[in-house]
Amino acid sequence: VAGGRDMSKILIIGAGPGLAYTVAGRFGREGWRVVLASRDEARLKDEVKSLQAGGADAGYHRCDVTDFEALDRLVRAESDDGGIDLLNYNAAVIRPNAPLLDTSIDDIRSDLLIDIGGALIAARAAIPAMKARGGGTIIFSGGGLSENPWHTMLTPGVGKAGQQERKDAPA
Repeated sequence: VAGGRDMSKILIIGAGPGLAYTVAGRFGREGWRVVLASRDEARLKDEVKSLQAGGADAGYHRCDVTDFEALDRLVRAESDDGGIDLLNYNAAVIRPNAPLLDTSIDDIRSDLLIDIGGALIAARAAIPAMKARGGGTIIFSGGGLSENPWHTMLTPGVGKAGQQERKDAPA
């Protein structure tokens, strides 16, 4: 029980069929309320039905993380609706065969809005309620690209590097 409530809640932003769905399934099996958010509503509906069939308490929001106002409202609403115990920001653009020199300026701008901008907005919206409740966790998925960038995936590598906490940074 988190914060004296009946059920802990995980909000996964950038929910997709890979890592996010696996994380959602695991937390759902552990009795957490699972809330998924991404742009693809049809896929979200299918994933939530599958999670519910496995016994999870699951729901979803259609959300474009580049719409910062909508993202802020979504995270604050979930914070007000029972709190968020774990915020998992998993949104990223993967362009596996698009070297940086071949990536358009508009695509770079969009990628950074998703990889860094959305992450900052989501964290900024979740932290006040987490502090007020005395705890919570924020995880930014995909950080391996910041440690081991791939030459064909430079914009997500830069974005994930922007999400990482430096161990040697002053507090």
